[in-house]
Amino acid sequence: MSRAKKQLKARRRRERGGPLGRGHGSPRTFDPVNDADDGDVLLLSYEIIDGPLHLPDEADPSFWRALGEHDREVIHGQVANDPLRAVERLEPLLEKFPSAPMLLNWLSAAYANLGLEHKSEEIVRLNYERNPNYLFARANYAQVCLARGDLDRVKEVFDNKFDLKLMYPHRNVFHVTEFAAFAAVAIEYFARTGEWDAAKRLYEVMAQVAPDHPATGQARALLVRSVVNRALDRVRRQLTRRGAAAPAGRVGC
Repeated sequence: MSRAKKQLKARRRRERGGPLGRGHGSPRTFDPVNDADDGDVLLLSYEIIDGPLHLPDEADPSFWRALGEHDREVIHGQVANDPLRAVERLEPLLEKFPSAPMLLNWLSAAYANLGLEHKSEEIVRLNYERNPNYLFARANYAQVCLARGDLDRVKEVFDNKFDLKLMYPHRNVFHVTEFAAFAAVAIEYFARTGEWDAAKRLYEVMAQVAPDHPATGQARALLVRSVVNRALDRVRRQLTRRGAAAPAGRVGC
C-alpha cells in the first residue's frame, strides 16, 4: 500500500474514532464503499455485533413481554434442530401476535428446514407484506425474487439501496446475522447483474465480518461458479469467432 493510501486510511480511522475490538459482542466497523480491499481490516460506516441486539421499536412490546428471553432461545434452537416442534410452538403464538416479524421469520425457516418450501415462501411473502421494513423480511423476500429471476423486484425490495446504512439511516448498529442475510442477497444480485467488483468487494467484507456464517460459504461458492461460468463463456465466444472466421474446408470426393 502506498504511503498516501495509508495516511488516508489512518485519517478515516481517526475521524470514526478508530477500529473497535473484536471480542464476542464487540462491534466492528468499516465502510465498504470507501475503504480499499487491500488486505487491511476494513472499516464500516456502521457497527456489526455478534452479541444480543434488541430493537423494541421494531416489534410489538406485548410480544416481548409474553415471550421471555429463555423461551426465545429455546424456540430459536428448535427451528434448526427440531423444526416440527418449532412449528407447533410458533403457530399458536402467531394467532396471538399475527404480525410479529421474528415469529414469522422463524416459522418460514422452520418450514424450510422441514422441506416445505411452498409453505416457507408463503410465510416469507406474508412477513414482507406485514413488515416491509423488517430487514430479514426484506432479505428473505428478495431471495425469493432472485430465485424467480425477478431482479427488478429485488431492487424495489431494497429500494435500490444496496447498503444497510442507506436502507436504515436511523441505525448505527446491526447484528452479524442481519448483515449476512443482506450481503448474501446483494452479492448474488451483483453477480447476476454483472457488477463483479461490487460483488467481490462486499464478499471480502462478509468474509471478514462473518467468516463462519453459512451464508458466507454460499456466497463464496456462488462467486466461484460465476467466475468459472464467465471463463467458459469467454472460451465459447472465442471458439465461435474462430469458427466463423475460418475459411471453408474443401469438399472431399
